[in-house]
Amino acid sequence: MIKVYFIIFFLLLTACGGGSVSKPSRILNAESYNQEAIQAYHNEDWPNAQNLFNRALSLYQGMDNRKAVLSSHINLVEVALAMANIPVAYQHLILADKIVSIDKLENYRPRITLLNALILLQDKQVGNAESLLQPLLSVLGQKQQQLSKDIQLAAIATQTEIAFKQKKDEVFWLLRFEHVLKRSVTQQQQGLASRLLRFQAKLLLQQGQYTESEDKLQQALTWYKNHWLRSGIAGTLLELGVLYQQQGNNPLAIDYFKRSITVFHSLGNTKKVKKITKMLTIFKHDNRTE
Repeated sequence: MIKVYFIIFFLLLTACGGGSVSKPSRILNAESYNQEAIQAYHNEDWPNAQNLFNRALSLYQGMDNRKAVLSSHINLVEVALAMANIPVAYQHLILADKIVSIDKLENYRPRITLLNALILLQDKQVGNAESLLQPLLSVLGQKQQQLSKDIQLAAIATQTEIAFKQKKDEVFWLLRFEHVLKRSVTQQQQGLASRLLRFQAKLLLQQGQYTESEDKLQQALTWYKNHWLRSGIAGTLLELGVLYQQQGNNPLAIDYFKRSITVFHSLGNTKKVKKITKMLTIFKHDNRTE
């Protein structure tokens, strides 16, 4: 699963007018819900983040604060993607896109496009996702391009994921991802460096360079553990299981698969738990029959 690659949006509301004006309790409550939701999101407590963003959304709708409503829908798309809830992600994306179109907030268009591509990718519509990304990727490197660094990195990371899924141009996109990532990455974007390590490990695995692949994965796993990012930990444990499976080291492969299941279970990702459990069952059966 590809994790959302850019920092969740938070619109800081300020009082309007020339003088100092106390904010109404409704605005203060909405801001409080937003702050708590962002913390829950970064703690990977998706259900709580979803609940809090929905509360903020309801308050912003009651004030007809269009940009805040838009940001709430965008945040809820990201949470739904983290929860692998495609219908809910689509629902909020449609509402966000409608606000962008009606209010002519075209500066949000790249973000809407990227979110749409991420949903399509998660929905296994890989070709459609790739088509949507092309306008974002085509402006990279242009002197006057208007994409934020977060959007640039997210677009390239997503295209790199697609390249590996399609088994086409992996090296090209991996190098491009690495090149863009080296340009003044902020602390908030450091997680993408670990995602790059995992892409590099996948390429090395395809080339049969097991030791080098394992080294990259262990580096990524260490970073995720140091920053308590369970989704990254779970995904990397799974990839280590696949690595050892391909080497024929069945005991280690099974151990990593089981550890991955445990972490995905803690995240409430039942789809992933079922998928790996089924994969593990088939793997054990095949090895018994050999």
